[in-house]
Amino acid sequence: MSGLSNLIMLNFSGSSCSDLAVDFFNFFPSLQKLVLQKADLRSVIPKERYSKLLYNMLNLSYVDFTGNGIELINTKLFTKQKRSLETLILRNNKLPYVPINVKDFPKLSTLDLRSNKIEYFPESIMNEIDEALRQTERKHLMIYLFKNPVKCNCETLTFLEWLNERKIFFDNVANYTCQYTDGSLTTTSWTYRNLQTIQVSCMAKTWLLISALLTFSLVVLIMIVAWSYKYRMALKYWYYNIRRKYRILHDSDTEIERRKYDAFVAYHQSDYKIVKTKIVPFLEGKKGLSLCIHQRDFLSGLYIADNIMDAMKNSKKILVLITKNYLESKWGKFELDMARMQIFQEDRNLLITVMIENIPPSKMPKSLLDIWERITCIESDDSFCNEMIPTEGLHAWKQLYESIISL
Repeated sequence: MSGLSNLIMLNFSGSSCSDLAVDFFNFFPSLQKLVLQKADLRSVIPKERYSKLLYNMLNLSYVDFTGNGIELINTKLFTKQKRSLETLILRNNKLPYVPINVKDFPKLSTLDLRSNKIEYFPESIMNEIDEALRQTERKHLMIYLFKNPVKCNCETLTFLEWLNERKIFFDNVANYTCQYTDGSLTTTSWTYRNLQTIQVSCMAKTWLLISALLTFSLVVLIMIVAWSYKYRMALKYWYYNIRRKYRILHDSDTEIERRKYDAFVAYHQSDYKIVKTKIVPFLEGKKGLSLCIHQRDFLSGLYIADNIMDAMKNSKKILVLITKNYLESKWGKFELDMARMQIFQEDRNLLITVMIENIPPSKMPKSLLDIWERITCIESDDSFCNEMIPTEGLHAWKQLYESIISL
């Protein structure tokens, strides 16, 4: 084995190297030329454990891995050959890219990538090659790209321009067969000669694509807006409900026991006298129920919407005094919408309306008419507005009490 240390050239072509020992080449420290054509390297070269396969060959200047079906090369494979590698032949493989950083190999003069699967050079590779050319110790660089599936389309125009204004040598005078934008075959030289026309065409396609995307985005936005408007009450209900749950979870000081109240009383401020002198004395004073009255029970410092959601969620029933002023008010509409959503969520009859004023159906909000069959409606009598003290003997007040306590 001692003679192998002086070996300069090794041709192992045609042999199967799929089970090559990791330290196989450690016995050839003086090797300058390595030829492994059709040696079944495709399963060896990419693996991390073979990254030091050539580690002991510091003088290696010529490498030929032709015809091995290689799709990927470990980036560390040629680490120890950065100061020695002059010729790298990777012909007849399946590489879709340039497998080394050319500027890291200042002596590299020949890079043979013929018959691979390279479609173009990305800008990073072009920049690396340009930087490599500025290295003072490099004499020249020849790159072979013949029989690669080069693309001549909008994406590769920068590469084609760089290729034809080259400062390095390419085989076939950098004129390669390529696939044009419409799928037909042309050449890189023809594409370069018609570069301006193609650029204009590509720009038009780009703007057409942008216009199509903007149009699609606009249509989607309109659909979202329309859907949001159609289901705005449901969205608003869930928004306030989620915000309420989040607030309760993160603020134990304001946490309220669920179902604290027998009923939340919703009314217009102009009807507060009825609530104060009729509703509260009868339902709380005589019947011992617990009511949520916003002038009395809403928490200061909390948003009105959040107070309303808390009151509804913590009440067994929702009692609404229907008047013209209430139906026209902002918060009256909000309370009805939120009550409607809660009816659907809990799937039970929890809304009680007391018609303080005689309002025709045509003047009723649609949100209330839509759930008319699922609510309890009480026609008020004179006792709601006059000085008469309500008693259980009055039909409307008895019906009101029984509606609240019923499940």
